[in-house]
Amino acid sequence: MELAISELLISYGLAQAGAKVYVLGRNNEKLATLAKRNSDFPQPRLFVRELDILNENDFSLFVEEVIHQDGQVSCLVNNANSAGREKWEQLNKQSFLEGFEGLTQSLLYVYSSCFRAYDPTEKGNIINNASLFSFLAPNFPMHLDLNNAAAAHHVAAKGGILQMTRYLSTLWAPLGIRVNAVSPGYFPQKEVQNV
Repeated sequence: MELAISELLISYGLAQAGAKVYVLGRNNEKLATLAKRNSDFPQPRLFVRELDILNENDFSLFVEEVIHQDGQVSCLVNNANSAGREKWEQLNKQSFLEGFEGLTQSLLYVYSSCFRAYDPTEKGNIINNASLFSFLAPNFPMHLDLNNAAAAHHVAAKGGILQMTRYLSTLWAPLGIRVNAVSPGYFPQKEVQNV
């Protein structure tokens, strides 16, 4: 998954709040830029790793490593995305399925790996990025002018992520695991130039 503006803001914001943050992505240059922001803190809080979470085995090994070092995964922020921005007339069955799976195919083993890492004596948290388009139709005149309209597979997948959030929140609440979603819109570029 590529590290996008939202990942930079989320990761840095959590580190500012005092969390030890592991950031995974496929873009080593962006990861390195984020790692340099450790100089903003008394001790390193941002730990970056070039890793494609669509590789189930690599992700599972990474979670095992985190458990060995830290004892548990106390919070998972699910913000992975490898989908494109094809326009409706560019989509066919293959591109739709590839885009949909680019957002959803890793969910089962990501959730499962982190669930196995959960310490029942502690509270656990999962935060899904469901996107504004998980429940709201795009304003096409505005978004097309900005060249950032979400593709049909994107909104379908994000809607699925929002429903998965509801499902897991009721399933795992008795275990002390909170599952929530945020549904942001686009981040203005000028707001994140210094992050």
